[in-house]
This record gives sequence, C-alpha cells and structure tokens, in this order.
Amino acid sequence: MPPEKKGEMQQADKREDLLSELQLIFDHSFDEIYVADGQGVTLYVNPACERTTGKPPSYYIGRSCYELEQDGDIIHSLNPKVIETRQRQTGRIIVGGKQFIVTANPVFDKDGKLYRIVSNVRDVTELAELQRRLEEAEKLVGYYRDELNQLRSDQSKDKDIIAQSKVMTDILQLAQKIAVVDSTVLLLGESGVGKGVLAKYLHEHSPRKDQPFVHINCGAIPANLLESELFGYEAGAFTGAEKRGKTGLIESADKGTLFLDEIAEIPPALQVKILQVIQEKKFMKLGGSRPVEVDVRIIAATHRDLQQMVKNGEFREDLFYRIHVIPIHIPAIRYRPEDIRLLIDHFRQYFNGKFGRSVKLEEEALQSLLAYHWPGNVREIENLMERLIVTVESSVIRVEDLPDYLQPAPFSGEEAVTVKELVPIKEAVEEVEKQILHRAWKQYRTSRKIARVLGVNQATVLRKMHKYRIGEPEEAD
Repeated sequence: MPPEKKGEMQQADKREDLLSELQLIFDHSFDEIYVADGQGVTLYVNPACERTTGKPPSYYIGRSCYELEQDGDIIHSLNPKVIETRQRQTGRIIVGGKQFIVTANPVFDKDGKLYRIVSNVRDVTELAELQRRLEEAEKLVGYYRDELNQLRSDQSKDKDIIAQSKVMTDILQLAQKIAVVDSTVLLLGESGVGKGVLAKYLHEHSPRKDQPFVHINCGAIPANLLESELFGYEAGAFTGAEKRGKTGLIESADKGTLFLDEIAEIPPALQVKILQVIQEKKFMKLGGSRPVEVDVRIIAATHRDLQQMVKNGEFREDLFYRIHVIPIHIPAIRYRPEDIRLLIDHFRQYFNGKFGRSVKLEEEALQSLLAYHWPGNVREIENLMERLIVTVESSVIRVEDLPDYLQPAPFSGEEAVTVKELVPIKEAVEEVEKQILHRAWKQYRTSRKIARVLGVNQATVLRKMHKYRIGEPEEAD
C-alpha cells in the first residue's frame, strides 16, 4: 500500500476515533445538548433529554423548533428567537416541578449565515433548593436576632416573677428548691403563661447562673434546619455547609442551661438524639465521627399534651419519661385572678419608665381589665399595656381607650321591662324608667357607669334615681 494511502487511512481512523470519543462524551453529559440547523430543524440531541423532558432523542430528530413549540415543547422554545435575533438567548424554565437554565448559542459559517444552533439545558433544581435553604437560613438569622433583642429587653425588666396567688407562690417555692440541682424540669401550660420566665428564673438561681442560658424555640426553626442548628456539623458534612463546620446550639450551652421550648415540635427522627443528650450528655454532629460531650442542665417546655402525643405515637415514650422528672404546670392567668392586677400594674410601671411617660389607669378601666379572661395570658397583658401606654394621649387610661372587646357590654336585663296594665303614657314611661334604672343600679352601682350604658348624662341619672328612690347615688362629678 502506498505510504500516502496508508497515511490517509490512519487520518480517517483518527477522525473516526475522535468522533466516537465526542459521541461518547455527548451521550454521557449530564446536561442536555441539543443541536439544530440554521432553520431550527433538530439534528442531534443527547440521551439527557429523556431525563429533562421525558421524551427520547428520536422524538426530536428531524423536527423543527416551530413544530415542537406548537406541540407544547417549552424547553427548546428559545431557538426561534435565536433565528430571529441571531444572538445568544438564555432563560429559566420550569417543567414538572423542575427548574432548568437553557442557553441557545448561534453558530455561523464563513459567510456569516446561521449554520447551527447549539443549546445547553441544565437542571438547576438542586441549586434552587440550595437558594431556598439559604433564604431559610437568613430567616433563621432574623429569628435569632429577634431572640437576642428580646433577651436584651428581658434583662432590663425586673427579674423577679410577679405573682401573689397561692398556686404561683407554691410554684416559686418549688423552683427555689430544684434550682440548685441538675434534675431535668418539664414546664407545662398554655402559651404566654410564663414558661420562659420560669426557665430563666431556675437558671439564675442555680450554680450555673454565670454560664450560658441557651433558649431554643423548637417550633420556630424550620424542620429541615433543626438538626444542624441543634447539633452542628463537621466541615463538608453536606452541600452548602460552612467550610469550617459549625457549633450547634446544644454545644453552645455547655456548662450552662439548655432550655428546649416547645419540645413537642421536635420531629420524631431527632427525638432519639435529644434523648442521647439527656441520658449520656453527648451527641454526634452531622458528618461527625466521634461524639461531643456536653455538660448541660435540661429544661423543657410545651403547651401540648405530651402524654396524649405518646399514645398517638407522635412523641417517644422514653424521651417523655426522661424529661418528665420534675413537671411543673403553670396555670393560665384566668385561674389565678389575684395576679392579674399585680401584672397590670407591673407592666404599666415598666412601660411608663421605658417610654418616659406617667400614665395612670382609671378605676373603671381597671375593673374592665380585671373582668377579662385573658386568653393570651401574661404575654397578652404585657402587649396590651405597652399598646395603651404608647397610644393613649392623656395621662389617664379610661374605659373608652380600651379595645372594643374590653368595652362594657350594653345593659340587658334578665327579664323584659314591662308595663302590665293600661295606664297613661306618662305613667308607663316612668315605670319603664324606674325598672331600667333599678336593674342598672344592681349591675353597675355608680351613676357614671349607668349614664354611659344608658346613653344619657350623669346629672339626669342622679335626678331620676333620686326621684324613684333607687340606691344612694353619689354626687355628680
């Protein structure tokens, strides 16, 4: 064989090997590679298209981009615009819950004519998920910032618990006894009753008072971030992790007190790790190979019925008994009315000092507050008093300054006001007035309240009460 012929065959073999190599690379590319001619007719698409669109390469070969667009294909819908503008086009496309970045590049021949359109389709669903996690992490940072601000605010308040009811004084006596030991405490009660305040009280009266008090609201941290926030992680534990790893909140509480607020919200998969912390005083970081030892005092809290959750299989029984060593149930404020007046006055004075005011509370307004059932408990009292101190323009909070739901209800008798026989109109009117005033006096006992409820002035009420000899009304003020 002539040398030149042999050389041509060798060159042909090399080209064939190169084409096979390129074909192999394209066929195994994770990204979809799509090639069309200058008129938008599909020449080649690699097997990755089946993962992105659910259709095999044979579906596309020989079909134009215009035909595909009419059939609802949106992933390759940038090609007509490339033909129109002769410029690269890029877009983000969502198909079947997945997100794709599509880039369509024009290729020109030596005469400047559009020769090919080469498109790259990349699945960025995972990147979108990382972005979502980053946004959640930023929200978490905001949550911790709010917690820090609240902590600073709390530190400026009186550290003593405001209470004089027997049930609360008994709880405080018990708290003083158990504060000096490391037994696990479970605080129970409705939202807003002061579980966090009592947890801080236990810490501040314990030998650990000079060490960290770490308050973790387990219900406020997104479930998919909770494990890494609680236990931390080693470097490279997962995609998007900090290069140097991260110290978890539990480790941050070493030598101090760990307050697991809303512990019922911890997912079952993490409950076993919390159990290990309580039982063995150690845990494993995400991606870690050796346990981390911690010396912490555990205080847990919840407003939910943990025993019922155990029966329903929603909370581990072994964890329940580990945290149920010393349970303390804090009753709702409506069951300890003796404390309501004390708390109202405490928060009034506190917010007066905070905002530089000197606002007092009218007795009638105070009575309306004392008669209210306070479903939001202590937190609701605190929030309402702040609102009133800030918004009331005068130096006295009156009934009319209270929210509508705290305004006195219109007068209504148990029985209808009646005139039992035919009498002159004037006598009938006097009889109705007498009955209404008598019932109003029994309910409100002051002429000012009666005047407000009946919609007349106080002098009129006093005059008519004297006329009908009802009660012993005070002089008009």
